[in-house]
Amino acid sequence: MCCQRHSWSLISIVGVIMIIHWGMQKIYRESKKQERVQYFLDTDTLSPEMGIAVDIALEYQNHFKKPDLFIPLHQYFIQIDSRNEDLAYRETGFCCVMGPFWLDENNIFLTESEFAEILYDLPPMVRVAGGYHVPKKMSEETARKFGFAEFVPIRESDFVLNEDQIYLLNTFAKDAITLKNSSLYMHSGPVAFQTKGNKTKIILKITDEQFGAFITWFRKLFAPREPANFKKVAAILTDSLVVSHPIRLKIKSIKEKFDHVLSQKITENKMVDHLYKKNQSEDVTTGEQLINAVLYTQYLHQGDDKTQKNINQSEALSGMMLY
Repeated sequence: MCCQRHSWSLISIVGVIMIIHWGMQKIYRESKKQERVQYFLDTDTLSPEMGIAVDIALEYQNHFKKPDLFIPLHQYFIQIDSRNEDLAYRETGFCCVMGPFWLDENNIFLTESEFAEILYDLPPMVRVAGGYHVPKKMSEETARKFGFAEFVPIRESDFVLNEDQIYLLNTFAKDAITLKNSSLYMHSGPVAFQTKGNKTKIILKITDEQFGAFITWFRKLFAPREPANFKKVAAILTDSLVVSHPIRLKIKSIKEKFDHVLSQKITENKMVDHLYKKNQSEDVTTGEQLINAVLYTQYLHQGDDKTQKNINQSEALSGMMLY
């Protein structure tokens, strides 16, 4: 976990000491014994070049939640023990490297699957969609039985499609690729949030024309009346008479999550349900209604009273100005 007390940059604040803490779970292969080990790095001991490298690793961690860049820096960290506790925990700026990290007794980094292999005497494993850890040498028959699509080659015989279905899937794929290559996806930071008082405004960092093009392609994949929308494609690819490959189960899971998000009611904070309970008796706008309201009020057509009501209600509950 990250215990950030100060938010600063090693590059911008030269000479300021910062202690970086790094916790890891160590396992011993023979005994299966586990222990928590703590490391620290005093940034004042680093050369300017290494200071920059550590700073980049911290920024990468903060933005992408991936601490991979810290693994090569392990050699610069010192394990905390009774001899250096005073140095590691002295009162100064500090932060923690995001985890989790696993090591064996030789301080070799392990993946989550490798850690589980040692702990439970499992054969070599690999993590698949859904968070499952399964044997790397799983047979195709077993993979098909349990729905692990990663282990099943895609064959033409797994799909029984007519010409209309093939045309629809090709149309969807073409539109989806166009959407993925649009400015909203390709721009490094297309959206910003501007807060003033208790209101937050969404600011687009791309032009109206670029966003308008994105909306056009988004509607082709989203709107129920569009011939190649996501729900129609999902209906084909989750039909057991059409698709016998276990990828069908993965698509079914994606479709269920998609439906769940669209059916959720807009509330001030999804992390606290008392706000939702407060509005249970009201006709609270759902995610799908809000998307349609924004599409058909602001971008595609002139909205009606119902769509404007959905937008007003969502802004009031969430504290966000949608445009």
